Amino acid sequence: MSKGEATRQRIIALAAPLFNQRGYEGCCLQDIMSATGLEKGGIYRHFDSKEEIAAEAFDFAWANTVSKRFDKIDIIPNHVDRLKQHIFNFTVRSGMPGGCPLLNTAVDSDNGNPVLRERVRKALRGWQTRLKKILREGIAVGTVRPDIDIDKTASLIIGNLEGGMLISRIEKSDHPLRNALEHLDDYLETQIRNPATRTSKKL
Repeated sequence: MSKGEATRQRIIALAAPLFNQRGYEGCCLQDIMSATGLEKGGIYRHFDSKEEIAAEAFDFAWANTVSKRFDKIDIIPNHVDRLKQHIFNFTVRSGMPGGCPLLNTAVDSDNGNPVLRERVRKALRGWQTRLKKILREGIAVGTVRPDIDIDKTASLIIGNLEGGMLISRIEKSDHPLRNALEHLDDYLETQIRNPATRTSKKL
C-alpha cells in the first residue's frame, strides 16, 4: 500500500465513527481534521468531497460490523444455529461506536443524500444475500425446512433486529432488542429448523 493510500484509509477509519455517531450533517470537516490531525488540504488531497468521505466511511463501518456479526458462524454445523448465533452477535457486537451503521445511515440519508442512500441499499442487499445463502445451504443439507420462503425469512430477521434496535434507542432500554432476540429464537426453532435436526440448544 502506498503512503497516499495508507493516509486515505486512515482518514476513512477515523471518520467512520464520527459519521456513525453524528450523522452526515452533524459531522463537519473540522471534526475530521481534529481526528486525523490533517489540514483541509491534506484531507481533500485524497477525497473530492465530504460526501465521498462519508460514503467510504459508511462502507468501512458496515464491513467492520458485518465481520463481527458473522464472525466464525461458518464453523457451526447446523444452519439454523448459524442464524441464531448471528442474531445473538447482533445484540452484543455493534462493531462501531454509535451502533448499527445501516440503521444510522438509513435514517440519516432518508430525506437527502442519494449517494449514502444507495450505499445503504447495497449494504442491505448484501446482508439479505448472506442470510439467504445460509438458508439455501440449510435446505440443501436438511437442517432447514425445505418449504420455507427464503426471502421472507431473511427480511423478517433483519426487520426484527433493526426494529428492535430502533425501539431500544427511543426507549433507552435494551428490552425491545432482547424481545426481538427471543421472538426470532422461537421463530427459527418452530418455523425454520427442520424438526429432524432439533437437537441443538437455544442461545
